[in-house]
Amino acid sequence: MEPTPVLSRYDVARIVGMRSLHLSCGAPPLVHVDDEHLRENTMYVAARELKERRLDVVVRRGERVVRVADARLPPCVDVLLGTLGP
Repeated sequence: MEPTPVLSRYDVARIVGMRSLHLSCGAPPLVHVDDEHLRENTMYVAARELKERRLDVVVRRGERVVRVADARLPPCVDVLLGTLGP
């Protein structure tokens, strides 16, 4: 049995940046954010979507394909959410 893959902080940065761009272009958010100020912060919403595993994204590493929903997230996701949110 293979160990659970871990996303790198660079994977997280790319995924959150990509999703943030989608949200800023008008894509509907996949999570509910109560605070109106945070709802307008596309980086926060994208990080929440990643943390709650709502994104159907794959990361290719050579021949290996890692589904984000199945991978462990690095601590930088919690740091990002703590920095952007309450």
